[in-house]
Amino acid sequence: SLLTESLNQIEEVNKIEVDVEGNFWIVNNLSELWYIYTKQNEAIKYELHNHGAEIYSIHYTNNDNLWLASHGNGAICIQVNKGIINKLTEENGLSSNVVRAISSDQQGNIWFGTELGLSIYHPESHKLSYAKHNPYNENSLADNAVYCIYPDENNRIWIGTFFNGVS
Repeated sequence: SLLTESLNQIEEVNKIEVDVEGNFWIVNNLSELWYIYTKQNEAIKYELHNHGAEIYSIHYTNNDNLWLASHGNGAICIQVNKGIINKLTEENGLSSNVVRAISSDQQGNIWFGTELGLSIYHPESHKLSYAKHNPYNENSLADNAVYCIYPDENNRIWIGTFFNGVS
């Protein structure tokens, strides 16, 4: 099928997300964003070269926003239904422009794992809060290089770091 042929073209896949309608969003190391429209059995490729370097991860939120974690260009937010693209970078408060992971909690806050700690975006107030490693505080992040974020069913946020384990 045409869909199978398209899927076989996707190389170096970094992350797959599913939206509320059961469609797939796929990002890869080639700065491509693929949208798999399952009802139409169709694949659409978007080139992201003008939005930054490599895309590490992707996160779809319930309010129809698609967040991309980039190497060097911060977090890119695509408002899917409106076609609007915004960036969250060091210039407007992100801890680092190297974003490795994105997730959200039950309150709708967006968590960004960067090379320099966590940035948490609060959509209601449009403000950011932060978490960083503090060697004098055993309850702080284990390390600032955050590579994965997992919110569990009890609304605890698990943070995987590159150099020092899980917080």
